[in-house]
Amino acid sequence: MDVCACINTAEKNKDYLTWKNIHPHAFLSYFFLSEDFGQVGFYDEKIDKVFSLKLDATMNVVSSWEDEVFCDPEKKIEPLVLDSVTLSVTAIKEAATLFFSEKYKTLQLVKMLYLLEKMPGFGVVWNITFVTTSFLLIIIKLDPRTGKLLDEQKTNLVK
Repeated sequence: MDVCACINTAEKNKDYLTWKNIHPHAFLSYFFLSEDFGQVGFYDEKIDKVFSLKLDATMNVVSSWEDEVFCDPEKKIEPLVLDSVTLSVTAIKEAATLFFSEKYKTLQLVKMLYLLEKMPGFGVVWNITFVTTSFLLIIIKLDPRTGKLLDEQKTNLVK
C-alpha cells in the first residue's frame, strides 16, 4: 500500500468530507498499516477526537468512525507532514524485516504493525511493532527518509 495513495483515497471519501466540513481545523495525524488493512486518522484538537478511515487491501474505504484519542494527555498531537516520507512502504518493510531477522533470530514473529506519525523528540517516524509468539513486543522507530534505526524498546506482555 502506498501512503500518499491511501491518504488521497481517505480524503476523497464522502464520510471524511462531511466530517471535515464540520471540523475544518482537523489535520492528518497518523497512517497505520497491518498485513490486512490500512488506516488513516485525522485529529481535531478542538474536540480532542480523531476521525479514522479503514482501507482494505484494494484501497477501498470499508469503514470510518470518530473516536477518543488514544495517547498520553500530556503529549500534543502534531500534524503528520509527508514531506519527509521518501522511502516506500516496501522499503520500510524490508528494513524492519532485516532488523528483526538479524537481531532476533531465535524469536518467532506473529505480526508486524506499522504506524507513521510525528513524535516529540523524533519528528516523523515509522513506529513499528513486532509481536512474537513469546508475547515479547519489540518496538522500533525508523527514519522515513533513510530507514535508519532511531530507537528500540522491548516490552514483555507476560510478567
